[in-house]
Amino acid sequence: MIKTLFCILYLGLLFSCRDTSDTIGDDAIASNLSGQLVFQSNRTGNFEVFVTNSSGTGITNITDNASDDICPSVSLNGNKVAYLSHREGTPNIYIYQNNVSTKITSDDSEYSVLQISHKGDKAVFIRNHNLYVMNSSGTGITQLTTNSGDTVNYSPAFSYDDSKLTFTRNINGGNSDIFLMTGLGGAVQNLTDGIGDNLYPAFSPDGAQIVFSRNNHISILTISTKTIADLMPTDSLRFNGYPVFSPDGNTIAFVTNRTGNMEIFTMKKNGQDLKNITENDAIDTYPYWSE
Repeated sequence: MIKTLFCILYLGLLFSCRDTSDTIGDDAIASNLSGQLVFQSNRTGNFEVFVTNSSGTGITNITDNASDDICPSVSLNGNKVAYLSHREGTPNIYIYQNNVSTKITSDDSEYSVLQISHKGDKAVFIRNHNLYVMNSSGTGITQLTTNSGDTVNYSPAFSYDDSKLTFTRNINGGNSDIFLMTGLGGAVQNLTDGIGDNLYPAFSPDGAQIVFSRNNHISILTISTKTIADLMPTDSLRFNGYPVFSPDGNTIAFVTNRTGNMEIFTMKKNGQDLKNITENDAIDTYPYWSE
């Protein structure tokens, strides 16, 4: 059950709906996105990259074109947003900076599921089910994993100091596990050991914990002890995924369909104080925070 395509999260629902209260267009937003949450939404008819305040106000489309723009992430200082775009057919990686989007890949490879580093100088991404890293200029592409058999790697994420990676690995179609990679291309460690289906990992700012989705629950794993705290044990029939810590470590943004469609919610790291910050009829997913 390969879940790489969950980044796009089409689910067969490419429907058109436009929230006229939102601001649309590159000219509506400052070049620095500090303090903003980036996400993808199809509220304008196709998937675009949007930004919002943590309260859900001031939602703005920063890509605004006829092709799907997906899988956004933002550097910690808000200066760069990395995302995938289909505007030239095959998905390529783009960097949005100073109100301009620049393509940084130029071949026919199938790029998917990327994240920019917190410093903004590198990007990790998936190609042919393996992890790769490159400079955010598009140079220095380096393969970090080598598949054997039916092994699939996906959902990579940098630690806040950019010294480690966490990612999901699926072997032979069984349950997926959360792995930790020390350094870029270093030794890997299985943190969940085949218990449950474990997806969408992201580090806490201090690097001590990883928030992820286990069997549709948002959970927090303490790396040193491999202990796991389930934040929503009564909600297993709903989709809950794509969790990410806020830069201060106090809040988690995540995606859920508990209202009937995919929305971005926030909650405290203890699972309390749930808030729907996108609340509309579109598919809103893949949140990521700047400081």
